[in-house]
Amino acid sequence: MADVDERGQLSLAEIKKKITPKTKVVLVVHLYGLVGEIAEIASWLKKQQIILIEDCAQAIGAKYNHKSSWHIWRVRLFFLFYPTKNLGTLGDVEQL
Repeated sequence: MADVDERGQLSLAEIKKKITPKTKVVLVVHLYGLVGEIAEIASWLKKQQIILIEDCAQAIGAKYNHKSSWHIWRVRLFFLFYPTKNLGTLGDVEQL
């Protein structure tokens, strides 16, 4: 787990603090429609041969250099659909 900056985004500096020789994957969560330092993060992780996984569910429509954020990198992408995310449609269901 790594801390985020004041905008809720993960920085490369924070990732570097947490990397160990056992690290194989880094999961970056884009929040509030923001993409963060994804170019720097993706480039550095590629050099380290670490897989980057992005959770883009709260950045649908976000742009990075005028392109959709999830169409830029050769990375594996996740779209998580927990009900509180902006693409959830049902919400939490409570038993009556």
